[in-house]
Amino acid sequence: MPISRLPLSLFGVFAMLAPAAVAFAAKAAPESEPPPIPVRIAAAEVRDIPRKITLAASLRAKESIDLRARVEGVLTEIGYQDGQLVEQGAVLFRIDPKPFEARLAAARAGVARAEAARLKARRDVERLEPLAQTAAVPRQDLDFARAALEVAAADVAAAEADVALAEINLSYTTITAPVTGRVGAAAYSVGSVVGRPDTTLLATLTVSDPILAEFSLAERDYLAYRRAMEEAGERFDSVRADLVLADGSDHAHPGVVEYLDPVFDSRTGTLLVRTSFPNPEHLLRPGQFARVRLTKGVDEGRVVIPSAALGGALTARNVFVVDENGVANPRPVTTGPSTGDAITILDGLEGGERIVVAGRERLRPGARVTDAPPRPADAPES
Repeated sequence: MPISRLPLSLFGVFAMLAPAAVAFAAKAAPESEPPPIPVRIAAAEVRDIPRKITLAASLRAKESIDLRARVEGVLTEIGYQDGQLVEQGAVLFRIDPKPFEARLAAARAGVARAEAARLKARRDVERLEPLAQTAAVPRQDLDFARAALEVAAADVAAAEADVALAEINLSYTTITAPVTGRVGAAAYSVGSVVGRPDTTLLATLTVSDPILAEFSLAERDYLAYRRAMEEAGERFDSVRADLVLADGSDHAHPGVVEYLDPVFDSRTGTLLVRTSFPNPEHLLRPGQFARVRLTKGVDEGRVVIPSAALGGALTARNVFVVDENGVANPRPVTTGPSTGDAITILDGLEGGERIVVAGRERLRPGARVTDAPPRPADAPES
C-alpha cells in the first residue's frame, strides 16, 4: 500500500512511541567515567630519625711546617717534585756541605790543640807541687800553674762546643721532612744562595691526614646539643661528624669533634668548632670548602614521606592521601626537618597512609587514581 495512503492514526502511533524509544536507549547505555589517573603511590613510613645539623666549614691542614735554610750556602739538590707526598725523613734539600765540613775539621783541630795545652798545664802542676812543699820554688809559681791548668780545661770545653756547633751547622745542610706530608713548590732552584741574610723559606710541608674542618656553631644549636648530651651522660666530643663534599657526596671516613673554642664570638654569637677527619687517600686538601653534618641523638617514631609528595605553599603544605577506593584527596600536614630525599611529618599523618608521590600535579580533589608509573612522553623522532 502506498505510504500516502497509510491511515493518519498509524502516524500518530509512531509519534507517540518515538520519545519512549529514545529514553529507553539512553537508559540502556551505561554512563562513561574517566579512567583512573596513573600516579606513583607510596606508604608513609614510621622511622627513628637521627638528630642532625649541617654547617658550612673550611678545611685546613693538621700541621703546616715552614722548611727554612738555617745556614748560608749554595743550594745543590732538591729531592722532591713540587706537590709530592713525602715520607718522614726524606731528603728534600741539600746545601753545599764543603765549607761546613772544613769548619768542623778546624773545630776538631782546636780541640786537639786545647787538650795538648791542658796536658802541659797538668804536668807543670805535677812537677811544681813537690818542689813547693820543700820550698824549692815559690808558692806563687804553683798557684800560677794551677790557674793555667783550669784555663786549659776551659779551653778544651770551648773547643768541644765549637765542634758541636760545627756538626749542627753541617747537619743543617741536609733538610729532611720532619713528618709525612705534602710539600709545596720550591721557592728556589738549584744553584741559588740561600740562608742570607736570614733563614730563607724554601717550601712549606702540610700534613693533611687527618685533615681539620672548622665551622661556627650558633649558640642555640650549641645549647641544644649540650643539653642532649648531658641527658645522655656523654661529652660533646662524642658527637659523630660527617663531611659533605662540594659535589654532594659524603667523605668515606667519619670524624669527631676535636676542639671547641673556650669563648663565644660576641660579634656573631657563634662558637668555633674544629672537627678531625681521616684522609688516608689524601682526597681532601687544605683550603677546600665543605659541610660538616653533626649527628647526636635520635627522634623516635617519626612519620617520614618522600619530599616529592608535598604540595602547597611553605606555610600550608599538603599531600594527596589515597583511600581504599582509590580516591585521592588532599590533606594538610605540618613538616619537620628533611633527611635526604625524605621529610619528617610532625602532624597530619600517622604512618601507613597511602600517598601520591608522583603525578600529583594532574590531580583534583576526589580524583580516582591507580598505582602505575606515569606514561612517558613520546620520544622525539631521530
